[in-house]
Amino acid sequence: MTISGTIARPNLSRNVIAASTGLALWSALTFAVQHGADMPISVKARVPQIVALRVHHDQCPVCKKLKADPEFPKISTLSNLGDVLFVTLDMTSEETQSQSALLVGALGLEAFWPVDLSTLGTVTLVDWKRKRTLSSVRAFDVKAIRSAVREALALVEVERKGE
Repeated sequence: MTISGTIARPNLSRNVIAASTGLALWSALTFAVQHGADMPISVKARVPQIVALRVHHDQCPVCKKLKADPEFPKISTLSNLGDVLFVTLDMTSEETQSQSALLVGALGLEAFWPVDLSTLGTVTLVDWKRKRTLSSVRAFDVKAIRSAVREALALVEVERKGE
């Protein structure tokens, strides 16, 4: 599936800037926003096998520890983890809760909305196709999350081969 659109900001010159990936895209986007240019955006979206829902709050000690782990920013970009979409459900404020609720709704995962604060600092791995929990891990470190994701991916693969 490809999602396309245009980030537009009115200006006098009406420049159009195109970029393909990574840093070039970010640089072009920054230029477009700063200089008021229209910028076409096209992104290929892949359907995940697993959605990793991380429940976060800025004051949660477990969340703080995970965020301080230098490996944490890399976890969602690890290609060897397969088709996993990492989603942070930020419970810090009304605004971030509202954004998180929109994400959960857009993914059709309303049943996995955290109902209380006991889920802070956890990562719930959801089989996106079947809309069921595969596992839940207290997010103390990236190694624990990575291991749980690999186990969940293996489980999903075994089940899909049996279909």
